Amino acid sequence: MERELLIAAEGFRRHRLPVGLAVLDLDHFKRINDEAGHEAGDHVLVAFARLVQSRCRAGDRLFRYGGEEFVLLAPGTDVDALQRLVDDLRHQVALQLRAGARPVTVSIGGAVLRSGEDVHAWLARADAAMYEAKRLGRDRAVVANATEAPRPGGS
Repeated sequence: MERELLIAAEGFRRHRLPVGLAVLDLDHFKRINDEAGHEAGDHVLVAFARLVQSRCRAGDRLFRYGGEEFVLLAPGTDVDALQRLVDDLRHQVALQLRAGARPVTVSIGGAVLRSGEDVHAWLARADAAMYEAKRLGRDRAVVANATEAPRPGGS
């Protein structure tokens, strides 16, 4: 993942092609494992990754960042396009994913690389936006520096 982020950042510096990054964290994942079992949790992780990949372009990259957290790299994506993407992903997860009878939701934070920003600061901004989505009640998508304030059930 680090290598891909550096490549995307270099592309931004050379060609001024915007690049978005999103941190996706499944809500209450420990509860899924505790109540439905680790096999069910593994199934949710696989189904989640497949769903996200099905909603993305061929050049986008999805990485498992640890546990139930993923990072999505979206080259050629500005703030508005990133907001639309994460809103769609959040909606599709809530609509399609289940752990038994329980719906699965995701909190997403996004950021578009800024001029002069290093990849660690960029990732930290996306991660902070994800924590803001959690703070706002989960099942939210928040993009750093988006033009609108987050709304319930989306941003």
